[in-house]
Amino acid sequence: MLTTALVDNTDIASYNDQLMTNLLVKVKDISAVKKEKMLIGLRNSQGDIYRIIGTSGMQHYNNAVEELIDMEMTNELADAKEPKDGFLAIFSE
Repeated sequence: MLTTALVDNTDIASYNDQLMTNLLVKVKDISAVKKEKMLIGLRNSQGDIYRIIGTSGMQHYNNAVEELIDMEMTNELADAKEPKDGFLAIFSE
């Protein structure tokens, strides 16, 4: 299962509605999402991470990454050898 939460005091990205339609996510408190084993960050147009997606299952993680790529988003950590700030992937338009 994918869980998600908005980051406080950040602007919501223009693609947020499409994201929420395309991904099967359960909205939770941000502290619960951050406890998941695998985290994906999503950047808004200002470059801030505005939403976090979390999962404990590799299949759910891979499905989310694939869907974000299908939305023509870019993963800035695609070539990274280790997580950045706890994120395995960080996507933006």
